[in-house]
Amino acid sequence: MTVSLWHKYTQRYVLLSCLANAKDQLLKDADANEQIVRYLKGSVSAMEDELRMDKESNSREIQQLDSQFKDASDKRERNLKDLLQLRVKWKHYEEEQDGIQRERERLQEMEILELKRREAVEIIGNRLSLLCKSKFQNKRSQNKRKKKKK
Repeated sequence: MTVSLWHKYTQRYVLLSCLANAKDQLLKDADANEQIVRYLKGSVSAMEDELRMDKESNSREIQQLDSQFKDASDKRERNLKDLLQLRVKWKHYEEEQDGIQRERERLQEMEILELKRREAVEIIGNRLSLLCKSKFQNKRSQNKRKKKKK
């Protein structure tokens, strides 16, 4: 064997051993990659399960919130109706109270007018009685004078 041939064989041997080492490394890497792929598939599967469970729980929560919102909306509508009825009742009450107050004022005015009328009747009666007394006294005094003259 010559040196160049020996070099060729050693180079080929080194190359083959490098290729064998590379092949072994690639197989190890492939096994590691396969394990990583299995782990990632398991993780993805677990995430999909979590996502499905989250969707179901979110769906239930959304239904509960919708139900609560509908109940709150119905309650708000009932409260608004009740408030409207109370406003109407309050308006009628105020109108009634205004009517009662006007009636009281009218009755007070009538009482005042009645008192004034009575005072006026009393004053007129007093004046008439004074007038009558003075007239009768004048007639009596005239009658007395006439009697005296006779």
